[in-house]
Amino acid sequence: MKIISLTSISMVKSMSDFIYWFQHISSNSWQNFWSVIGALIGSVATIYGVILTFRYQRENDKQDRIDKIKPIIFVRLTDNDSNVQDETNGVFQFFQGLETFTDNQKAEKRSLEFSLYVQGDYPAKNIKFKGFEITEENNNTLNLGKEIKARSAFETQEDSKKLWNFAPLKTNVNWKREQLTVFKNESKKMEILLLYKKVHLKQFQQKYWNLPFDITNKLFSELVPVIARFSYEDIDGNEYEDLSIKFFTGLTLQNELVEPFITQVAPFADNPLVDKFVEYQTNQSMKEVRNHGQN
Repeated sequence: MKIISLTSISMVKSMSDFIYWFQHISSNSWQNFWSVIGALIGSVATIYGVILTFRYQRENDKQDRIDKIKPIIFVRLTDNDSNVQDETNGVFQFFQGLETFTDNQKAEKRSLEFSLYVQGDYPAKNIKFKGFEITEENNNTLNLGKEIKARSAFETQEDSKKLWNFAPLKTNVNWKREQLTVFKNESKKMEILLLYKKVHLKQFQQKYWNLPFDITNKLFSELVPVIARFSYEDIDGNEYEDLSIKFFTGLTLQNELVEPFITQVAPFADNPLVDKFVEYQTNQSMKEVRNHGQN
């Protein structure tokens, strides 16, 4: 209590001294006072302006540096059925709708070969494949308009589960891969391994003869667009994710086997699967009409 009292007395005395000084200050002192305050405000404003100018210049210099050293890089799909089976960039399940067939046919393998080319004076470092991009609508088309039923460990009833095409089976493979760098006027290749199944035409027709026209037209003719995305770095380690290429996928017929294929152009002309499928659909529809008439 004594300490608080002494502090209070000291504060009151200081306040009294300030009031006395304020009441007896001369006009010249006031002028000097405001001059000092004005100078301080001006100095603070000047320093703040210098700081802002420095930051702006530094950001400009940084952006100029990035613009100067950013690699000029291009990507092309040079082979859509490569025999190279390199897993170091990832393994992807391709066209999972065909996985719903219960035959014991072994999964096929194919590699997409991408060619990476750099122009300009600066290399593209640490080039990585980021994955395939496909819309949910197009994914449903590749699933042949179907969803499988799966029982979850946390659900008491069956729940629908979508099959995602181009699903990564191996993603933690970067430790195997050496850093891929492409220098000026240089081209290097990167392979992405795809796993898929082929299905006998009769099996496919029997199971999917009543597919809606919009799905069959997309799969056999218009085709489904897919985007492959890549990332790369400049010599300062700045990362960019603006490198991509679009291709198209669908189903075709080879030696009485229905299989997925990839092309860089759409629509796809002269697909032998179209005639076979339309013929089967027509026969099935007529058979149903006859059966209905007999009943």
